[in-house]
Amino acid sequence: MSMARQYLVLLGFAAGLAFSASGQSVSIRPVATTLDEVPGVPPSRDFYLFHSSGVYIDEYGRVVFSARTSENNSSFETGIWAETSPGSLENTLIAGVQVPGQDPGVTFSSLSLSGLSGEGVAILDGSLNGPGVSSSNNETLWIYEAGSAAQLLVREGQTQLPGPIDVSSFSFASYSDDQSRTVIHSDLSGPGVTIDNAAARWAIDSGGQAEILTRNSDPAPEFGVDAFYSFAHVTPTAGADAYAIVRVYGDGIDRSQNEAVMLFPANQGPGTIVARRGDPVPGHPGMVHDDFFEFTIAESGAAFLSVFASGSPGVSGYGLLCANPVDGLTLIAATGDPVVGGAPGDTYAFENDTNIELYYRLVDISEDGTVVFASSTGSGSNGLWLYHANTGIQSIAIAGDVAPTPGGSYVFTDLQTASPIINSVGQIVFHAEAVETSGAPTINGVWATTPGGGLVPVLVSGQTVNVGTPGSPILKQVTSVSLQQGSPNDRDEKSPFSSVLNSSGEVVLTAEFTDGAGVFVAHISHCQADTNGDGMLSPADFSAWVSAFNTMSPQCDQNGDGACAPADFSAWVANYNAGC
Repeated sequence: MSMARQYLVLLGFAAGLAFSASGQSVSIRPVATTLDEVPGVPPSRDFYLFHSSGVYIDEYGRVVFSARTSENNSSFETGIWAETSPGSLENTLIAGVQVPGQDPGVTFSSLSLSGLSGEGVAILDGSLNGPGVSSSNNETLWIYEAGSAAQLLVREGQTQLPGPIDVSSFSFASYSDDQSRTVIHSDLSGPGVTIDNAAARWAIDSGGQAEILTRNSDPAPEFGVDAFYSFAHVTPTAGADAYAIVRVYGDGIDRSQNEAVMLFPANQGPGTIVARRGDPVPGHPGMVHDDFFEFTIAESGAAFLSVFASGSPGVSGYGLLCANPVDGLTLIAATGDPVVGGAPGDTYAFENDTNIELYYRLVDISEDGTVVFASSTGSGSNGLWLYHANTGIQSIAIAGDVAPTPGGSYVFTDLQTASPIINSVGQIVFHAEAVETSGAPTINGVWATTPGGGLVPVLVSGQTVNVGTPGSPILKQVTSVSLQQGSPNDRDEKSPFSSVLNSSGEVVLTAEFTDGAGVFVAHISHCQADTNGDGMLSPADFSAWVSAFNTMSPQCDQNGDGACAPADFSAWVANYNAGC
């Protein structure tokens, strides 16, 4: 049957179709607000502040977050709370009270959430205070699983690695679901420890068995000379492999070749050089890598910034690259390249001064190797783009584009206020600011992509949210929305196992309202039938599906068989009537 004949048959069938589904594709539930009772503390204490830099969600939709409590707006204490199931909250650890298993009088002086694995294992970082506690033994790491008490995992000055070597000053820790162990990057102390070998990447299991994986001063045979590692930054993947920014030293090695991005195996063994200072930059003749900035990783690979240099004074540049074991190193975009979807003549400007925060939170990468990134442009604009090896660069949103909102006519003004985030099914969420075309005050909020390539507002300032229950609603007007973000001066990237967005399309965020604040989960339905990508189901989606059918676009495939065929129409009808 010809494509035209197929279209007529489908159109005739659709003429008698009763469209039964409608509604928005975003639902929001409160996790905790400043109006709630605080689990695990005296009734006189209230939630006072939620830390947007310490809130994560696992693959089961359970949230773990850091917050401060207060008693009559004084006597502030920080703690970590977790959902044992969505909607059921418990306290894990809190500052100011006796620390479990420690000497009498020992309390936490501070607590923070280091990360949360997809299976719901959290790593907590706590500093101790009290009798017998000093600067050489006050740092601790704890492990927590939903429904179980937090357990001490590591204590500075008391945990020993093979050697024996003492552990001190943790800079990175994350739990690996794949290997059922925690991977840590820390400083070392004790006999035989010098300035050259005083840091290591190591792992510890639930039984307390530890092994050193890679250590400063280990031989670096990959460099072909008598070289030794000096790890500037190590970030393990979910499989506990590690991408690292590595500096090397040894005879004959100078600054022109002493830094590299490398991939190390999950267990002990030699690494692989991904990109090295002095190596040619792909696609930029005459340019070489001169410096590397922090990166984001997944099991599929890594994405990172590189500073370019040349033999000519004043000639340099910046570029965004990705690396994976299959394709090797690929240059995604560089300063001076034309902006995809931008104004004619506009170019990317990764080194723009307004981009300084993005050196540390520019990019995210999914399990299939899709990269989402933000950048300034030469014209002073900014935006978000995604990249995949099969499709190249595509625009998500650029300043000046329409910003869909529940009401009013808005355009984006700043899309660089937080790192964009992508999940395993390709959904992207991002924080941005927008302004009404009439010149009304700026709003801020979180937006998400839809399967059709459109955008849907998740939560924006000016909206109302229910902080009560469905049966007893308490409506509050939102004044500000935040996604998890870290300090631009913090060289420790987010844990690759931790996210504010899971594969089911649930995103956790913090919001302030007129008389308080809260942590919320928004469910962004991966709505297959929303083929026009407007975040709604309506008969207009049928026309959009027909267009996708005629052009063989990805939105045509409604039954997930990887093909575009008439059978996808029946699948679209079923998806539509199932709703979102």
